[in-house]
Amino acid sequence: MLPLHEKAVMLENLLPEDPEDGVIVEAPKGQTLGGSTVISVYMKNKPIGSIASLIPIVNVSRKYTANRLSSNIPIKKGDIIRITGRQYSFDTVIFVQYFGWIGYKASKEPVVASDKFYRVLAAIPVGPEEPDCLLYEKVCLEALEKKDE
Repeated sequence: MLPLHEKAVMLENLLPEDPEDGVIVEAPKGQTLGGSTVISVYMKNKPIGSIASLIPIVNVSRKYTANRLSSNIPIKKGDIIRITGRQYSFDTVIFVQYFGWIGYKASKEPVVASDKFYRVLAAIPVGPEEPDCLLYEKVCLEALEKKDE
């Protein structure tokens, strides 16, 4: 698996150069104006948070690093989590003053870039802990085989 990063991209060259606030642009049929990748984390089929990136550890089979995991429950060694990466394509965007172009409507169902189960090998919380928001700078993971899920 290739690295997966949470990000948004707009194809600025297809958009007006000096738009007014609130301008909505639709792509010509069959084209997109931008996209976004969202990486979600689940435990026991319930969404618990998101991560900024999922990166395979070089030269180590089935081991990954999840960067900047934010979760509404504690994550600990031995937990089984599911991570999905979905890529959304925008066929409509809106210009918001001081923020720029933002995806406004996805053109179709997202493309599933990744959907796997992992065992947590290490998860160290960083920063202040709130009751429903914990932050982990890095979480070490082992990808599970289908039979282990």
